[in-house]
Amino acid sequence: MAEMAIYHSLVKPASLIAWLQGCYALGSIHSCRLIRMGLNDTYAVRSDRAKYIVRLYRACWRSLPEVAAELEVLIWLQTRNFPIAAPIADRHGQYLNHFSAPEGLRAIVVFDFIEGQAMSLDSRQAFGYGQALAKLHTLTDDFHFSKPRFCLDEKHLIDEPLSHIQRAFGHHETEMAQLTAAAAEAAKKVWQSLVHTTASYGFCHGDHFGNVLQTADRELVFIDFDCCGMGFRVYDIVQFCWAIRLQIPAWSETYLESNDSLWDSFLRGYESLRLLSIAEHQALPAMLVIRTIWGLGLQPQNEQHWGIEGMETIWRQNIVLITPATTMGGGKLSSL
Repeated sequence: MAEMAIYHSLVKPASLIAWLQGCYALGSIHSCRLIRMGLNDTYAVRSDRAKYIVRLYRACWRSLPEVAAELEVLIWLQTRNFPIAAPIADRHGQYLNHFSAPEGLRAIVVFDFIEGQAMSLDSRQAFGYGQALAKLHTLTDDFHFSKPRFCLDEKHLIDEPLSHIQRAFGHHETEMAQLTAAAAEAAKKVWQSLVHTTASYGFCHGDHFGNVLQTADRELVFIDFDCCGMGFRVYDIVQFCWAIRLQIPAWSETYLESNDSLWDSFLRGYESLRLLSIAEHQALPAMLVIRTIWGLGLQPQNEQHWGIEGMETIWRQNIVLITPATTMGGGKLSSL
């Protein structure tokens, strides 16, 4: 009988419990449940002491050095008291472990469990969200990875996603031509107009919408830094605009006001702590195109893991954000 190659395997909860009990001092674990198979596998774990989140990174998604770099910034933020889901060290003081799966080495990390809920977005909440992102950017102005990590650059945000998009959606010839042209124009706008200064370039969360929880005392806590990297900060900023325009049902956030009102409040909140330059404001529409391309490319890039069901719906949801790309609802994307 021919052997089948394994693309992605799932770990049994009982096996994960036994491994955790041996490697970590988490107390007596009595529950371990798979939350989701997203970009990685995430489990909820309960012991007689506390709740935890355990992430098993996919072998084909993140390398061990890339995960180590993610943990580097999380520990940096934790020591500076920024609200995050912090990693937890094992019995030997190590934050990163790995195991051999049929598909290769997989990283495993234990995180704090955050007692929080998805945001109900009104103007006040959006303003506070913008401020929280500005605080993250300001705090990491002097952060630099010492370990290998991808950058949120033209290759990562445009070239690689476009190759996956072309493979999956190339049959939409007219719209693909429009998307490709929009991508080229957006890349020219961003990488020729923005400069690599501390004010505009630095650490970015990379995928924060849906990964910010509100606690009972209304503190906003950032989780899931899997897509973080160094890049232009307007990429992080425009994610909010991209997300509220899509309002994908899988996100748990609720939207209590119009898109224009939420975007205006978010941007004002950000700029109350960290002003954007004229060039950054002008780059926002182009960065919306770039964020849309990255998000659209994610589905075909992971089709072996997620499957192809719903891909045409995702195409239709995203392609409308490309043309025209300069408006936010009835107003200008770059306006306040």
